[in-house]
Amino acid sequence: MAHYLKISSLAAALDMSVKECQAHVAAGRLPQPYTIRDTERWCWSEVDAFIRQAHSSVESDPLLEGLSRVPEAAATRSNRSQQDRATVHVLPKAPRHATRIKTDSPA
Repeated sequence: MAHYLKISSLAAALDMSVKECQAHVAAGRLPQPYTIRDTERWCWSEVDAFIRQAHSSVESDPLLEGLSRVPEAAATRSNRSQQDRATVHVLPKAPRHATRIKTDSPA
């Protein structure tokens, strides 16, 4: 049996506000509701399938797939920079070439 939810129940199930839920519907990131006796209702199985399908399409789109890896790449870069900071490179002191030479003649 399908479960039909009003907007407040749908928003609660998705852990977002009603306004956010309405914005996602308007933007096409959530399916359109059914009108049942002058009230809007969402079929939960359709919402779930819609979200799963949208999530799986990220892997088929190279741009979206690359964008999904940004946090992973940032974490790798952060780990690398921490390792670099942990390695201390000690360089030998450079010889002092600019020493003054004493001369008998006044300058």
